[in-house]
Amino acid sequence: MGLGKFVGLKLTLNFLAPHTSQSINEFWWRWHVTFSTWFRDYVFLPLMGKNMKYAPFYLFIKNTLSGFWHGAAWNFIFWGAYHGLLLLVLRYGGRPFYKLLG
Repeated sequence: MGLGKFVGLKLTLNFLAPHTSQSINEFWWRWHVTFSTWFRDYVFLPLMGKNMKYAPFYLFIKNTLSGFWHGAAWNFIFWGAYHGLLLLVLRYGGRPFYKLLG
């Protein structure tokens, strides 16, 4: 960021100390901010459109695609799907799951 400022560019802070997060939701909010914003704006929102009814499904698809983005191998796809499922469980399952997962 300092080098960018030196040449007149204002760069975005990309990681907001994600390893100090208290939950998986907060972790993903802090992790790779520009990548997450891009995926939200250009994948999740266009897929969902005005149909909020299927938002959980599109959230899962967005996370699975972000896993694929990191590498075209099954382990990355499973990793993205796992995190998408975990986010859905915590978002729609409520607080009891927070105690189980740490």
